[in-house]
Amino acid sequence: MKINEIIRQKRTEKGYTQEQIASFLGVSAPAVNKWEKAISYPDITLLPALARLLGTDLNTLLSFQDDLTKEDVADASMLSSSRALLSALLFALFCAILLIAFLFSLRSVKPIRNLLALLQNPQNTLSRDLYNDREICYIADQITSYIQQNQMLSDELTARLSLLNETKLLALQSQINPHFLFNTLNTIHIQESEALGYDHKIPKITLSLSRLLRYAIESTDLVSLETELNFTKMYVSILQERYGGKLNVIYDIRPDALKARVPKLFVQPIIENAIFHGLAENMDEHSTLTLFCRQEDSLCAVTVSDNGAGMSADTLARLRAALSDASPMKGSIGLKNTVTRMNLLYGESFSISIDSTPDHGSTFTLRFPFIQ
Repeated sequence: MKINEIIRQKRTEKGYTQEQIASFLGVSAPAVNKWEKAISYPDITLLPALARLLGTDLNTLLSFQDDLTKEDVADASMLSSSRALLSALLFALFCAILLIAFLFSLRSVKPIRNLLALLQNPQNTLSRDLYNDREICYIADQITSYIQQNQMLSDELTARLSLLNETKLLALQSQINPHFLFNTLNTIHIQESEALGYDHKIPKITLSLSRLLRYAIESTDLVSLETELNFTKMYVSILQERYGGKLNVIYDIRPDALKARVPKLFVQPIIENAIFHGLAENMDEHSTLTLFCRQEDSLCAVTVSDNGAGMSADTLARLRAALSDASPMKGSIGLKNTVTRMNLLYGESFSISIDSTPDHGSTFTLRFPFIQ
């Protein structure tokens, strides 16, 4: 029996079609048809697979090939073994690639999970050792920095609100029914005017004091610098009467600064401090107070200076330290609380500088944003 007959017989016994045989061996159906008609013969490399498919012995197929040699049989077996080995190697390589990809994905996902844990629990800051990649480490540092900065801003806001409430409480405690005082002063002014005449200085002082009190208790927090200076002049005029006209006052006000919006009564405590602590002890006809207001780029600058007693270096250092302390001064709404108000309103944009020389006077300069 020839090989073509064996292929046809075994195929029929197995119930295979020519197309199935061709598909299994990776050849065309016409090629299988030619084998069965003995027009051509299958390639020697296909004989091992063909023998397994047909359920026959390889030697049976080879015995009908007159031109095959034992070396060809050995080569066919070796080629079949090589193909099996190559398939095994490719499968092992594929498994190794999958394993490496899996391990790499685990290594990549772990830092991201740490970042997610950091976002979910900002208080639990993780060690930098958990972040292997430079980019992941940078992202983690930025997140941590943002969280810490946000916490600092939150703490600062809480402290400022607490300080503001405490300052307001101190201011309220210092007032004794201001509306009652305002109405009483108006009554006194009317009686003084009727008794002494409207041109007498005592009714004028009472009227100025009444207007100052009304200005202080009005609800508006910010006023123009021009309005603030008008009421400051009323206050200074009362002090000038108190010191018998010895107090000289120089106003150097630049027009471009008058439109600035400022908190009420922020100049009065500075002037009061300069007069009571600098000029009052040795008040004479040469005692001079100077008020200088101007615009410096985006800032408004207000300077109060005197030629009074001045301060020693130690006293000046203590005053600077007291004003830089965030807590308000108990029982006082003067210079200290004015600085506290300005800090609460303008933050780091506000600054105060103090210069003083013994027996030559002191200079206070306040700088804050110029807001119209």
